Amino acid sequence: MPPRVYLVLFALLGVGVAAGLADEPVQAPDAPLHLTHADGLPAPPANAIAVLPEGTVAIGTLYGLALWDGQEMKVFRKISSRDPQQVGEPMPDPGPKQLPAGVDHLLVDGQGRLWIGTGRGLAWLEGGELKHVNDRLPELIPALPPPQRWHEMERAEVDRIMDLYMFRMMQHAITAMLHRQDGQVWLGTSLGSIIAYDPHDETFRFVHEPDPADLRLIEHPDDGGQGGAAPVVTALVETPEGDVLAGVLGRGLVRIDENGVEPARLPEQWLAFPPLEQPVAPALAIDRDGALWLATAQGVARVATEDRRAHFTVAEGYVDAPAEGLDVDPQGRVWVITPRGIAAYDDGEWRYPEFDVEDVEWGFGVRHTADGHRWVSHGDGVVRNPEVRWHDERRTTRLRQQRREEVERDWPELPDDELLGRDNRDRVWVGVNGQLLVYDGEAWADQTDKIDGRDVQFIRSDSAGRLWIGTSGRGAMMIDGEDIERFNDTPGHARSVIYAMAEDSEGVLYFGTQHGLYRVTAGRWEHLTERYQVHPLAVDDRDRVWFGDWNWGLILYDDGQERQLTPEHPDLKGRIVEQITPLEAGWVRVKTVRREALHDVVVFETDGQELMPVDE
Repeated sequence: MPPRVYLVLFALLGVGVAAGLADEPVQAPDAPLHLTHADGLPAPPANAIAVLPEGTVAIGTLYGLALWDGQEMKVFRKISSRDPQQVGEPMPDPGPKQLPAGVDHLLVDGQGRLWIGTGRGLAWLEGGELKHVNDRLPELIPALPPPQRWHEMERAEVDRIMDLYMFRMMQHAITAMLHRQDGQVWLGTSLGSIIAYDPHDETFRFVHEPDPADLRLIEHPDDGGQGGAAPVVTALVETPEGDVLAGVLGRGLVRIDENGVEPARLPEQWLAFPPLEQPVAPALAIDRDGALWLATAQGVARVATEDRRAHFTVAEGYVDAPAEGLDVDPQGRVWVITPRGIAAYDDGEWRYPEFDVEDVEWGFGVRHTADGHRWVSHGDGVVRNPEVRWHDERRTTRLRQQRREEVERDWPELPDDELLGRDNRDRVWVGVNGQLLVYDGEAWADQTDKIDGRDVQFIRSDSAGRLWIGTSGRGAMMIDGEDIERFNDTPGHARSVIYAMAEDSEGVLYFGTQHGLYRVTAGRWEHLTERYQVHPLAVDDRDRVWFGDWNWGLILYDDGQERQLTPEHPDLKGRIVEQITPLEAGWVRVKTVRREALHDVVVFETDGQELMPVDE
């Protein structure tokens, strides 16, 4: 399953309960409350949550803002998604009851006003009314020359202006929020600026104003693409002493004051050790003892007095994945949200929660609100105060052991699973949570170094008996006997994230990737399309290639020509392609979900001309 913009993977948290650990009671007296799309909640994932002074719960999702007062749901939706034909055109301005984009951050200030941070700017909720305040924010990128004048300029100047146009659209994308002890609200943006709001004179000003000449699009070597502007402010926290620290993409941890931004010079009792020098600090938190917690490239770090410093990695019991979020609960536990599970640091020990909720979302995971409640996000909504049980082993450890036991139990049979495959030496290869394991019927071998700890997207054999492994960042691997070859380093090969593989009747292979569709004929790689993130992928019995893309919908590739079928069929508009299954005579079955309501499943059958809904 591909990573999608703002979409978070769903998974099941844990299997079984560790001996000797009792179930934890609900943290607040309220019974568990489950809010779903049926209650009016905009489609998950839920990215942010806050509680207003009167007790109304605000939930921000990819598709809007929901306000739950205990009886009914009031929703402010984002402006409708564009049809594929409109990509590249300016987005319309939101109406008085609309948001410009999905909600990424929520904050309640000292006046009880709700701050709403989106990828296209800032809004307030006051007295139940939505107010757009982008026009009050200072501008980093001023108005630019219109395209009609570009022909008068040198090519290099035009290229730079095109970058600045992108930066201008991004300049008010809110990437971090902080309510300071003195009542100010600070905002971090995707261009690295820090904006402060003073409640006394109700004005916004730059605390840090980067030079536009220093802005550059980030090139990610893993995916070969443009990832945004540097430096993005990823997190903001304030220490008990009033110091403001920020995580900044490309610069790590920095300290901000009226004189600007500088590398963090922490108090002497805060030992600055190597993790602080890592160029990524995607999450920050201050625990109830005043210690700073920050995510690093290797794990999570706690920075306090010298006798309480720590850098937690896999060896110290930390989840074996980078931290994407940090939170502190009323009991003082520090919760770490990662793509491979959730961990909580409790009185010197790491513990691993299992919630009585299905399809828990990793990226949002767990949030604790100021009223003492715990909120857990899952595939169909959010749950307040679900029951939680604790384990003494990481979820990934339990799942890997479970996977080994399943393979050994069923040997020599092989379960039907896209993360299991048998090579032409009768060895079973297993991908599980960033590990690649091999079983020969007697013993296991670890081949994780071949994928650099990246997740496996699929394991599949071709008609020639070769085994192919697609990874989420290290290209494709081909295993033929004792030979292992990786295809990622040469521009002609499929790069980075390899989502899917299919084969036609002539043995020609097709790969769906983060950078389009590839074809492999007799060992020669061809890049057929570039604009799509290709997943899912299938070849019909006429050797036509079908695939889906998150933004562009259903696409048919035949004889060198691509056809976007979604614009041709109104029933497909606004729907995401989840699965494609070949049938007979050139027909395929296509499972779809509605973009703004992922539980709304409709299955179609089509031959590229006709399209008809069918029972799932």
